[in-house]
Amino acid sequence: EVPNGGSPGMQPFRFEAGADVANATRVLAYPGRVVGVIHAAFDTSHLAVERREVLTALIVTNGILTLILAAAGWLLVTRMMAPIRVLSRHLGAAMEGYATPVPEATIARSGDEFRHLFGSYNALVKSMHEREDLARKLFDEQRLGSLGRLASALAHEINNPLGGLFNAMATLKTHGQYAAVRNNALGLLERGLVGIRDVVRTTLAMHRQETSGRSISAKDIADLRLLIVAEARRKSVTVAIRNSVDQDIPLPSTQIRQALLNLLLNAVAAAPPGSEVKLEAARHGDVLVLVVTDRGDGIPATGIDVLTGEDSSPPLRTGGGLGLWTTRRIVDELHGRIEVSQPSQGGTVIRIAVPIEKPIEELPHVA
Repeated sequence: EVPNGGSPGMQPFRFEAGADVANATRVLAYPGRVVGVIHAAFDTSHLAVERREVLTALIVTNGILTLILAAAGWLLVTRMMAPIRVLSRHLGAAMEGYATPVPEATIARSGDEFRHLFGSYNALVKSMHEREDLARKLFDEQRLGSLGRLASALAHEINNPLGGLFNAMATLKTHGQYAAVRNNALGLLERGLVGIRDVVRTTLAMHRQETSGRSISAKDIADLRLLIVAEARRKSVTVAIRNSVDQDIPLPSTQIRQALLNLLLNAVAAAPPGSEVKLEAARHGDVLVLVVTDRGDGIPATGIDVLTGEDSSPPLRTGGGLGLWTTRRIVDELHGRIEVSQPSQGGTVIRIAVPIEKPIEELPHVA
């Protein structure tokens, strides 16, 4: 189409982007006859400058606004996430065993939702501390109860040889001038006193606090016979110890002895008169294996749950055996495991496997 009767190829207005000049063309015709063409050129450089200035201003303004909004958003999110970071730090510390409540000042600065969350967390920490205190008290009570039973056994073991010792002293007074009689009486006195000394030493070793982390030895396991013999004799039960440990093992002796003593006392209590309770100790590579076997009626299901960890409630709540619960707690602290089986011929077999690690450290809160 030729505008206003002009010739083809002529445009009324032409402007190239970025150019400093715009061109306009006007065809003069009358009537239908071209009498002339007007060409005009316009300087548009100032328009281009203004356009570039506007574009630059828009870019700078938008950039500044973007930075301001980004900074404001970062500050807002940081402020919103501050309580989450506080809770995360406390949860991380709790996982490492150092649970502490959130300070009241921090709670006061938080919003309503986080105040409620922090309050719930502090209540959880308080209950954890109460549970730990209860566990320590239970250990102390179990230790005192075990000490009472052993004190009775100790008195029994000391009283048994006293009659013979007094007879030996009477013999010395009456026939001390004869060398053979004197030597026999002195030998009897020595053996009786050595027996009393061994029982007393073993009992004291069982109940003293060892802060040096002494490794368990074959003698520690053999000494259990002296601690259990009085109770076994009262029940007419034989205690057999098969000890394959021939060298010190880097595991805390006090904890191992207490766990074994608890199991042996329970086994003797469950065993019928005339039967045998066996303790086997052996090292298999990097694992200490301890097996206690009795021929009783079998440990009840609640006792099995306590030993294997199926029932984690404190014995004061469940009515379970405190000695079994203490044994399980000790084995858990040593990263060991307990297996309980009941053979078809009757009785119970309790197997403890404790990994051997170096160096050893005396475990806290364990008697």
